[in-house]
Amino acid sequence: MTTRLHNPKGIIPKVSDAAFATAYTLVKLKTSDPQKVQQSGSGEAVFGILQDTATAADLGVEVATSGTSLCKVDGSGTAIVAGDYLMAGASGVAVKLAGAAGTLRPLIGQACAPSTASGDLIPVLITLGTAQGA
Repeated sequence: MTTRLHNPKGIIPKVSDAAFATAYTLVKLKTSDPQKVQQSGSGEAVFGILQDTATAADLGVEVATSGTSLCKVDGSGTAIVAGDYLMAGASGVAVKLAGAAGTLRPLIGQACAPSTASGDLIPVLITLGTAQGA
């Protein structure tokens, strides 16, 4: 059984567009079918954090869109410290918010723990929106 750290009121049921190998990765709504979610890419706007592992397409999944949730991050390139703002990196993994000063970037939320490795699971306070690069 997976231990989930999230606010159950912030969970929205969706359908997977494809198989997802890893829970706690970032997903976006599928443009052609907003009932489905697909893995987000680097710098993309995020719908939420996947709470399940889908073994095939068209399976029901839960997505955290508010509150706190575990999230897969990559702190290996740029270390993440508690309080850092996070954005989507490659393959649905969160990274520290980056970008030129004054450039708006899609925001996932704030790290609630540090990470210096790729693939760490850390709690994140979900605050979807935009933020300026540093």
